[in-house]
Amino acid sequence: MSAVLAGRRREFVSALRRRVDAVAATGGGGGCVVVTAEAGGGKSHSLRAAAAESPVTVSWATASELSWRKPYSVVGDLLGVEVPDPLPPDADRLFLERLDRLVALGPHVFVVDDAHHADAASLATMALIADVARMLPVALIVARRPEPVREYLVRLAARPDVETVVVPPLDGMDVDVLVHERLAAWPGTRLRSALATTGGHPLSAQTMLDDLGRRELLIRDADGVDIPMGVDAASAPTLAESVEARLDPVGSGARDVLLRLAVWGGPAALEDLAALVAVPAAAVVAPVQELLEADLVAFDDHGRLEVTHDTIADAVCERTARPLRDVVHRAIADFVGESDPVARAHHLRAAGAEPGETVVAVQAAARRLETVPAVAADVLAGGAGPFGGAGVAAEATALSVERALALARSGQLAQADEVARDALSVAGDVDAIARLIRVRMFALTVRGARDEVLEMIEETLTFPLPEVSRRIITDHRSYVRLLGGAGPIPLEPYVDTVGELSLTGLVAEALRSCLTGATFAAVEYAAEASRRFMTEEASDSSEGASADLWPPFIEMYHRGPKAAAESRLEMARRQADRGTGWQGTYHQLISGSIELLRGNLADSVAIYDAAFEKVATGEEAVSSLAYGGRAMIDVMTGDLAGAEHRVQLWDDDRIGYGHLLHQFGIPQIARVRMLTAEARRSHRTAAHLAGEVWSGAMSQHCFSWAAMVAPEIVRIAIRAVDEDLVTQVAADLATLPRPLGPATTDAVRLAEAMASAEPSAVVEVASDVARRATRTEDFALIVSGWEEAAVAAAVDGRKTEAIDHARAALRTVEDAGADGWRSRILSRMRGAGVRVTTSGTRRRPDTGWDSLTPTEAQVTELVALGLSGPDIAGRLFMSPRTVQTHVSHVLGKLGLRTRVELAAAASGREPRLVR
Repeated sequence: MSAVLAGRRREFVSALRRRVDAVAATGGGGGCVVVTAEAGGGKSHSLRAAAAESPVTVSWATASELSWRKPYSVVGDLLGVEVPDPLPPDADRLFLERLDRLVALGPHVFVVDDAHHADAASLATMALIADVARMLPVALIVARRPEPVREYLVRLAARPDVETVVVPPLDGMDVDVLVHERLAAWPGTRLRSALATTGGHPLSAQTMLDDLGRRELLIRDADGVDIPMGVDAASAPTLAESVEARLDPVGSGARDVLLRLAVWGGPAALEDLAALVAVPAAAVVAPVQELLEADLVAFDDHGRLEVTHDTIADAVCERTARPLRDVVHRAIADFVGESDPVARAHHLRAAGAEPGETVVAVQAAARRLETVPAVAADVLAGGAGPFGGAGVAAEATALSVERALALARSGQLAQADEVARDALSVAGDVDAIARLIRVRMFALTVRGARDEVLEMIEETLTFPLPEVSRRIITDHRSYVRLLGGAGPIPLEPYVDTVGELSLTGLVAEALRSCLTGATFAAVEYAAEASRRFMTEEASDSSEGASADLWPPFIEMYHRGPKAAAESRLEMARRQADRGTGWQGTYHQLISGSIELLRGNLADSVAIYDAAFEKVATGEEAVSSLAYGGRAMIDVMTGDLAGAEHRVQLWDDDRIGYGHLLHQFGIPQIARVRMLTAEARRSHRTAAHLAGEVWSGAMSQHCFSWAAMVAPEIVRIAIRAVDEDLVTQVAADLATLPRPLGPATTDAVRLAEAMASAEPSAVVEVASDVARRATRTEDFALIVSGWEEAAVAAAVDGRKTEAIDHARAALRTVEDAGADGWRSRILSRMRGAGVRVTTSGTRRRPDTGWDSLTPTEAQVTELVALGLSGPDIAGRLFMSPRTVQTHVSHVLGKLGLRTRVELAAAASGREPRLVR
């Protein structure tokens, strides 16, 4: 039966209930709500009322003070999955697969109470549930207190698709109902006035009622209840005082059990509570019964004992002298022993154990949590405490290093930097100092804080450092300058002998070679860096940490998009094996760029948008190449206003929470402005911008990128009749280092032919380039080849050939949904005096099976085979978030509501080949 509610609180609960009911009524995403309230503020009661008699399935989990140090414990309860011990590296798959199965069954509401106590791994998984809740008939409701502040909860609440609400205080009507629920009578005037002093705090109001009842000051009259005249409401006890009063009558045996339970920190088995004092479980039956009757404890669904409210545990610990609590903590640490190193470390630290013993225990706990660095970082927080002594200080610093690394590995970059910075202020060991500096460099680099990193490096290099650390830091300086576009890219190698480079230096040299046109060498260096990464004995994860990130990027400039996609699959396999999950967003952004180059625009959008949604609430830098790539798709599809809006956001620095990274100094954003101006037929403006883009790329020594965009620069110059720019591009192309990589050779051939202004030569070269680009899946080069061949043939008077080439270009762009490019091709053909009808071209429909992109079709076939979202993500080497985006798009195109319906509909169709 639903709870009876009234007033302001009723309105609040009704709003939550409408969200729950809408999941079943509309079949759409119920979204995510983060509910905040102080202790005793009524959040749990509100959640129960909102979920009561729900027409959809509701799964519920409540975190306890134990939860934060037990990886996946909360999400395991929420999804009904037993957490494996030990945790495998891919433990999250178990929970994502279960989530996938639950969602496939139909509308579902997930409720997490007291999420401020939840472990970091569970909190990270909640973000994935929130992704699902945006698209499918699922709702996620998360309740928390303002303190303690949890990083992943802050990120969840900061998402634009997440609603954050504060539980309102009880108003007069709500208080009346509360009194009626507890006393089966309505409050009189004096009782109302007394309860008004609680400020609408539910637990305080209940506490006052309990106190008045114990003092026999509640006077009943028919269906009403009041207090005598002259009772001073201000004399009523505080919440803490009331809890203390409830504890006073409890016998010593029951108080002892309650203390053990409070210090335990969460639900505990009776056998364990008894074993702490070496007595049989039967010996605690009577004391526990006394606690049950006093409503101080209760049994949870698993038969474990727990306090009925956190304030009770707080009061018990507060009234117990610290040395006595320490004894209980020590007893628990000894009881759990090596079977639970995380709990042992926590209780030893709380017991004030010897520093050396505590450090060893914390290190053992961190090793147990190696696969869940976010939880390890929480366990490492506090280290060995503020202990004196040089040896202990060194051990405490070592723990700080490990915590900083764990924070960095889990994407908590600002905290990683803060921990490392604080540890540096007290560290005395030279090697520890070097490691902490490298952690700071790593965190700041990922955040895109180029200038801060370079300043820190210059200062650090003035100190005496171990030679290995000096070499790594020096090479990191080269990497940061290159990545952040701090000056022209060096034309000469960083060192005479590549073997002298650290792993970070080898990565930097691979990128330098790639960007300056030496792509053959770049591929070799990148392969060697990837091979060396995680095979050498490295002191921390910052050394060469991006080695697996760059091979696909380099292949885009060497052998083209198809080879880059193949390399990306290989790197994805290594990412899973090597525990470099922090790179997931960057791998996604590179994947989005690869799919853009292949012309899979819808898939590219899905990948880009999923990655940028994560970046928007994270701390990673926003890359200009990826962000510009997303804006490029707007231009290609004809959404010029969208492209201009994205560029404006970039100019105003209103993207994400980190820095904007002008990657390698490549003028990608300026390129978007240039192409937008061309699409708006502002040809002189476009040519002016093209000149800036070209000169910027050449002066930055971004020769490979310049070679790839050369055809569009020449095209814009020709359309604006800017002969000087055409001449300049042709001259610069002749100076590019040879041999060119396969991916850039044909782009340069096409641009040089266009600059020659010989129509017959352009037709021959351009059509050959288009055919060759088909093999490398270079969409832009395919289109440019057929487009330039068509225009040149028209100018040369070869109308039939011009129409054939134009239709080849149109088929390519229409199949990709590039309406903006379609308009450009038709406009140029009309300008050349040839009208091209599109009856011979085909266009992917907006709905139905034929509307699915190749990736969407693959995802659909795998759904039909019964694979879960994580299985599909693993098979196709993409993130679960991206898989869910594809599933949502497919459901929308096919007019379906659930994965079950999709699987049923797809199972009867002849499948395409799934690679």
